[in-house]
Amino acid sequence: MIVAATGSLLFFVLSLQALANIYDWYPLLVAQRWFIYDQVHAVLSFSGLLFGFSGAILSLTRKSYNWTMASTALCTLSGGATWILSMIIPHSDALQSFLYYFLPLFVTAFVGTVLISFRKAEFNNKPKRASQATEEE
Repeated sequence: MIVAATGSLLFFVLSLQALANIYDWYPLLVAQRWFIYDQVHAVLSFSGLLFGFSGAILSLTRKSYNWTMASTALCTLSGGATWILSMIIPHSDALQSFLYYFLPLFVTAFVGTVLISFRKAEFNNKPKRASQATEEE
């Protein structure tokens, strides 16, 4: 999930850079069409960043299995939505969409979600505090 969130962070920064410079790169009419795509891409990347890092933190701290799975699933969905968006934009290329969106944003989040889903028992076995351990003895 940390890898997926880091990938989302990278794409979020690139999306913001594209939004800031889009009118310098393209003629006005082309830039207007791409501006909407870059806005949606930035929102999806930011949501992947938030949900990926929250899922990673919840997983590492073993706080709540349900919230961890919700966060990782939403990170996976945002990665999938970003990948789908990359395939419907004008001048899309299937190979670039696969390499630059599907693998880093969707597959990493999906693999993280699946790996965490098998570790539910670790969330239920919370470590005992030292005071509880001495009371039981």
